[in-house]
Amino acid sequence: MCHMCCCYVLECPTERWGKNCENYCRCEVCDKVAGCTSCDDPGWTGPNCDEDVDECNDTLTNCGTNSDCTNTNGSFICDCHPWYQRLSGQVEECVCKC
Repeated sequence: MCHMCCCYVLECPTERWGKNCENYCRCEVCDKVAGCTSCDDPGWTGPNCDEDVDECNDTLTNCGTNSDCTNTNGSFICDCHPWYQRLSGQVEECVCKC
């Protein structure tokens, strides 16, 4: 009696990954096994780029002095403390209004 076993590796399409290609990549670089290795939007992370990055955590310094950071989905907001205003330009820094 002869038993045959056929094993093969499923080749996922470019935008799919994982077991039976059941996961969809929403990123720039999709590894066929691990998922996203680089998300298009830096505000998102995870194997499907659907996990929010907390830009306001203690290890990141996105807001300057005299301001508070508020995490939002995929981004963050810097609000100046009372009596301070944001400097013009792209720098997230607040200076005294007086």
